[in-house]
Amino acid sequence: MKSRLLPINILVIFLQVLALWSSYTWSGTDVSSWAIQIRNLALLFTSGLLIRFLIVKGIDPQATFRLEHRIITALILFLLFDSFSPWWVFFALGVVTEACQYFFRTTGGPLWNPAALGTLILSVFGFFPSWWGVNPTPRIPLFGEEISIIAFFTLTCAGYVAYRYRKLTISVAALVAFSLVYTILFGQSPLYIALEGTLLFFLLVMVPEPKTSPNTKREQIVYGMLVGSLVAIGLFFHFVEAYVIALLIGNLYTHRRFLWKLLPLTKEPKSGTVAI
Repeated sequence: MKSRLLPINILVIFLQVLALWSSYTWSGTDVSSWAIQIRNLALLFTSGLLIRFLIVKGIDPQATFRLEHRIITALILFLLFDSFSPWWVFFALGVVTEACQYFFRTTGGPLWNPAALGTLILSVFGFFPSWWGVNPTPRIPLFGEEISIIAFFTLTCAGYVAYRYRKLTISVAALVAFSLVYTILFGQSPLYIALEGTLLFFLLVMVPEPKTSPNTKREQIVYGMLVGSLVAIGLFFHFVEAYVIALLIGNLYTHRRFLWKLLPLTKEPKSGTVAI
């Protein structure tokens, strides 16, 4: 019996196909535009590898490395930042993301979703993601709006990966919470945003990232509802990068016990002494 593809392998294939299709709809047959896209992806990947190499050689020879994780992070960032960004932004994204992934960690993995944290840091310096690659053309009419056909590809492939990781509960809870809060705040249906492609990619690929999201069903529901609600609130109040901020706050909920242990708690006084 042939073994099934691991979820991480399916995710890599999905992101590669999405990157190729989005690049084609962006660049067409323009060779120079393709060259820029290839350059950007190469800068994202190689700069991350460079930082990891320097960490292993200069700081921590035991630092672990998994190629699939670097590919996934590079592809997600590639799909978020378009080619109108300066070339060095992609190099900086790779450097910042890899450095944060090493220095901000729990005992089990990154404290924050690496792609989300790198995105927020670059946004602070005025370089914002357009999410260009997650909802490309062609589009089809649906419920009076035009929806990217790639959204259905995301729903099936990324949804299956989330299911295989046993994280689909997170995405469903986040979508329900987002829809409810969005309807209350905006007074209109969230259907278009829910199906347009960007939110689906965010909820099915980035939010249920295995190392920065909870494992138990109850915590997954709380985590999903927290992120979904914060996205709607962020959009209503025009927060900069409402999606990634909501995700990073959700990651703090995931690792709240680890963070609590880091707090300088007051020790109980020894017997016979008086605490001042």
